[in-house]
Amino acid sequence: MQKNRIRYLDIYKGLGIVLVVLGHMEATPYFWKLLLNAFHMPLFFVAAGLLTGEGRLYERESGSVIRDRARSILIPYFWFSLIGILWDCAKEFFAPMPHSFTGISGKVWDAISFFGSSVLWFLPVFFVGATGYQLLRKKLAYPAALALLASLAVGLCAFKGVPGQAAGMEMSAGVFLLKLASTVLRGCMGMFFCALGEGMGILVRCLAERKWVLALAGAGLTGAGSWLAVVNVRVSGYPVSFCYMLLGNGALFILAALCLTGGTLFLCCLPGRFAPLEYLGKHSLAIMVTHLDMRVIYIAQKAGGLALAATGRLFIQHIALFAVMVILELFWIWLLNGCLGFLMGKRKNTGAQIVWKEERRK
Repeated sequence: MQKNRIRYLDIYKGLGIVLVVLGHMEATPYFWKLLLNAFHMPLFFVAAGLLTGEGRLYERESGSVIRDRARSILIPYFWFSLIGILWDCAKEFFAPMPHSFTGISGKVWDAISFFGSSVLWFLPVFFVGATGYQLLRKKLAYPAALALLASLAVGLCAFKGVPGQAAGMEMSAGVFLLKLASTVLRGCMGMFFCALGEGMGILVRCLAERKWVLALAGAGLTGAGSWLAVVNVRVSGYPVSFCYMLLGNGALFILAALCLTGGTLFLCCLPGRFAPLEYLGKHSLAIMVTHLDMRVIYIAQKAGGLALAATGRLFIQHIALFAVMVILELFWIWLLNGCLGFLMGKRKNTGAQIVWKEERRK
């Protein structure tokens, strides 16, 4: 039984995961990374909030919401955290380096405290943000939820980054609680962007027949958001980072993220269909957990370097890098939708089980 999908939302998430990958590539210019950091993580919370509103997911039973989110987000988090730890153990075995075991123990500590390492920090934060918003909307009407979360976001802007101890490797009950609290705080900021996403969904619905308005609004908001992001970096003196809650000027961060996520969303509504980005959007979680933790970018960049050394042509390097990355990601998506589906929390359903679940929901 196929679920109805919102095409422009798949395009939106597909573009989002492309921006995430670009943000982690060495070849991406520094200026573009500054812009990406301003909104590419809030973008996924906006998508979750929009889906919550459009699909009326807040009407679902609370226990079912938590179970489904935990299976689809936290199970991949723990599996790929384990894979990352095993990668480091293998490196230590074949090429021992001073203090590397300390680093491995730090990754273990980060995993069990839900602080996360590498890009995996995003999964528990997204779980808190998306699940928390869905449960909050079950209790509050949209205007009340938006007002409450806007007030919370203003308070969170007072934080000047995740405390340094949370990124360290000390093992103590205090550090565990600090890491866990950092995840919850980042998730609360994510809840605010979920609320913004539901509001954007309402706007898209109202403007669906006025493509020219969406185009103008999308271009204008994207331009304004880019300018605000650059101003924020200049004012604060450092690149913003949602991961470490280094937001610079809080008002500028929120305005830049609002403009960039909203502008991008409006522009993604224009094509109607765009199969490549729709495909990436459907499998954005698989790409999120593999592009760094399964060394896809590393292998692709090595292949690009070999192509450059062999030909001396920069465009050949880029073609090789892109081709290898696409092939490897398609391979991982195929595996994670097939024999390795358990890594993503997927279960094989018989026809009887599907019918039973649908009847239960009714």
